[in-house]
Amino acid sequence: MFPHGRFPRIPLWLALLPLVAIVCFALWRQGVKLSPDSQTYSLWADQLIADHFNFKAAFAKLNFPVVPYNYALWVAYVAVHKLLFGNAWSLGVVIGNVLALGLTTWLLVRLLKALECPNWGIALGLLAMAGVHEYSFWANYALSDVSFVALLTLWLVILLGSRQWWPLLPLGAVLLAYRPPAIVLLPLVAVAIAAGHLAKAEPTQRPLKLWALVAGLAALALVLTGLHACIVADPSRWPFDGGRGWVSQLAEMYQRGIIVHDRPSTYVTPPESWLGYLGMTLRKFLYFWSPSAPEFSFAHKAINWITLLPLYLLAGFAVWRAFSIRQVMSAQRWRAVVILSAWCLGLALFHALQVVDYDFRYRLPTIPAVLVLAVIGLTEWRRNGQNTGA
Repeated sequence: MFPHGRFPRIPLWLALLPLVAIVCFALWRQGVKLSPDSQTYSLWADQLIADHFNFKAAFAKLNFPVVPYNYALWVAYVAVHKLLFGNAWSLGVVIGNVLALGLTTWLLVRLLKALECPNWGIALGLLAMAGVHEYSFWANYALSDVSFVALLTLWLVILLGSRQWWPLLPLGAVLLAYRPPAIVLLPLVAVAIAAGHLAKAEPTQRPLKLWALVAGLAALALVLTGLHACIVADPSRWPFDGGRGWVSQLAEMYQRGIIVHDRPSTYVTPPESWLGYLGMTLRKFLYFWSPSAPEFSFAHKAINWITLLPLYLLAGFAVWRAFSIRQVMSAQRWRAVVILSAWCLGLALFHALQVVDYDFRYRLPTIPAVLVLAVIGLTEWRRNGQNTGA
């Protein structure tokens, strides 16, 4: 189709234009938006300011199922914007979101170049990203998700591309105090260490060792899910004083058959057995990746299916290639595939055990990783075609 079997060169700046246009259009058309969660964070920030940034005193006065220390830095971020901009604090947050979105995109390009992905693959990935609803949609909301993703992407880039791991410690601490899903980064470090060790093995030996790692992680996830099922089936089994309110709230969601929060079309018959609770968690895990919901508009469904499905398939191809003996990818790409896949699946499990939000906002932290996996998959697929043709 193209001369000499090559794709046409697409300048990266040109591939970024659709994403920039979409973000600018959303800001022009919708302006700054506040969600119910934005209002909650605003109240928390007001309390923090009133207590002179004494987190312990401020959080003790909040009506929330758990003490939100894992939101502490985000609440402080909102509080600082309130002090600087007054009633226009949300505009300051959104400006920060736009900058964070730009940082995330720049970091992804740098990472893909470090993984020796071709420019045409990176450009196609950027074009696809422009169509992913979650990636640009939340930029004009006064919420923590976009800035969290920027910090998370920086953390992952350091993990994957730097020989010095010490910056991961302070940045990881920031993430842990910014949003609860950052807890998944703790086991991810262990996976990264294992993946780095396995990547040094002979290429033909990696798949067998990877199967052993996957089996161990799957067993750990099954044990964790089983314990979770026991506790949400009977919240009195929770052994700690802290978190009882949240555990009771989760148990109530399971007893009502809630799969995706505030999406009644996804609700199921409440479980009556331990296996029923396990089944609900599995269903939540699968819904976490759903491109659409019945309540979405036709345009919303179409855009998500057109963009997310190819990304999922290409990311899946990258994972499949990591298990391949015949077609071996470079050690650097192989390690990246293992670590990014573990992050995506770990975050999905975390939210399956907790809450899958009605607008799938909690899936946003996986989108950069899925994009990198998809570009790797596309690159490997192209390389496979060239080898076959030869």
